[in-house]
Amino acid sequence: MKKFVALFLLIILVALPLQTFAANKFSDVKTYINEINFLVNEEIINGYPDGTFRPTEFVTKKQIAVMMSRTLKLDLNNVTDPGFKDVSKSNSAYREIAAVVNAGIMPKGTNFNPGSPGTREMMARAIVIGLNLQGDTSIKFNDVYLNNPNKSYISILADNNITTGYEDGTFKPFSSLTRAHFSAFLARALNDSFKPINDKTLTTQEIVKMHDSRIFLLEINNVTLGSGILIGNGLILTNQHVINDFQFGTAFSIDDKKYEIAGIVESDELKDLALIKLKENITASKVTFKRYEDLKKGEKVVAIGNPLGLQNTVSEGIISSFRDIEGISTIQHTAQMTFGSSGGGLFDTKGNLIGVTTSVEENETADLNFSVSINELDSWKSFLKLSHSQLKVQPIFPPKPVLEVIYRNVAFGMSPKEVIEAEGSIPSDSTSDSIYYYGVSDHSIEADVYYTFKDNKLYSISTYYLGFETLSHSDKEEFFFDMLDVLEYEYGEADYYDFDWNNDIKDYSIATYWNYPLMSWNAIIPDSDLENPYAVLVIENDME
Repeated sequence: MKKFVALFLLIILVALPLQTFAANKFSDVKTYINEINFLVNEEIINGYPDGTFRPTEFVTKKQIAVMMSRTLKLDLNNVTDPGFKDVSKSNSAYREIAAVVNAGIMPKGTNFNPGSPGTREMMARAIVIGLNLQGDTSIKFNDVYLNNPNKSYISILADNNITTGYEDGTFKPFSSLTRAHFSAFLARALNDSFKPINDKTLTTQEIVKMHDSRIFLLEINNVTLGSGILIGNGLILTNQHVINDFQFGTAFSIDDKKYEIAGIVESDELKDLALIKLKENITASKVTFKRYEDLKKGEKVVAIGNPLGLQNTVSEGIISSFRDIEGISTIQHTAQMTFGSSGGGLFDTKGNLIGVTTSVEENETADLNFSVSINELDSWKSFLKLSHSQLKVQPIFPPKPVLEVIYRNVAFGMSPKEVIEAEGSIPSDSTSDSIYYYGVSDHSIEADVYYTFKDNKLYSISTYYLGFETLSHSDKEEFFFDMLDVLEYEYGEADYYDFDWNNDIKDYSIATYWNYPLMSWNAIIPDSDLENPYAVLVIENDME
């Protein structure tokens, strides 16, 4: 009987409970209720038989081993004895301790000290190694020194927004952890919804001080100016349209330093977002995000960007509304923006990044400015956990030759597929080297349009205007010269004119010709019987 009582007391002391309780049922849990409840539901932690959780008690090394083994579902049947003098095989947590040590989650040594309190740095190591977290290893705390063997783990924990440290800039690596605090850290590591967001209301000046250094002026291909937000190890978030057709580029910081852009890590045209990597690994303070669904209409926002290349310009406004634009969560706001602001940061009054400034609607009576919600970054969050060296950029291909649009949104050299896309509709008919559109509108006149191709590239365009036979002779001339005015406005003065209906060609016609592009505008009545007259515009490419 004495042995049974002693064993029962031992189980209570090491907090390996016999019964599971929902976190909101624990009589002594007042804070981190959701986090504890989450871990209970995941069967990672339990309470005590008396219905308590004892959140303020220090978590022991033994408990950390048990919780990490449950979290990772480690194999407990084939463990290697870690050789600790103070952990025998009869220990109730022997297999869990052996499993986490075998996995490198907790270090080897002479003694394990299973009942001693776990420390904050021990927690950082266990979570980072156990969950294979990646991130910036250069984030600094005032009391985490270079010779601390757990420095990189603590930094990665902060970079993943699992810890923010204390207000005085310290981490207190050697402090013991309570059961509640360890539960909160582990829940954050497993579920982003538990990660902290800034909750102190800041002035605009404080927001600028916090984020000015992370806003960069981007110059792409020596042509495009835009903005970007440093969110990771040399990783900048911007708009896709800012880096469109990227070949090379430079990022300029607020302190006048310039950094060469290595390339594009990821981009999405629909979301109008892109991640680019700098060749040099630079860091900024940890940025926190606030989700779209947590924002409120009417709340104040602050935008920082580079309108017209004016570096790190700050503007204030409010959230006017929320828009779903082609399935993309978009914030409408009044913070002033213009060309060059694209890719800048939109922040709430807590200093959280809530959006990427993307577009402006010019209007005399309203400030219609839009930012893509930070929610749209969700699918790319894995990139934020990678070190600078792990970030891979996409190959850079030579730019496609710029094709000059010559007529009806098409350009010589286009493929049949590209011509169809430019026309925006399925052809009426086609052959191996021709595409036909019947009864379309051209210059507001009904016409048939024929496209011909050589070597799969657009070679000529012929437009036959319909209803010409219903016009009188004078009406034909009026139509011809009206169209000539339009064409000369579009293509410049013609090189040759033939206004003699009775020329030496069989056709009864008048015509105008351009040398570049090779183009003719003809009003023609074929054959002497004057049947089926037509007007035709022919544009031909000099492919030689």
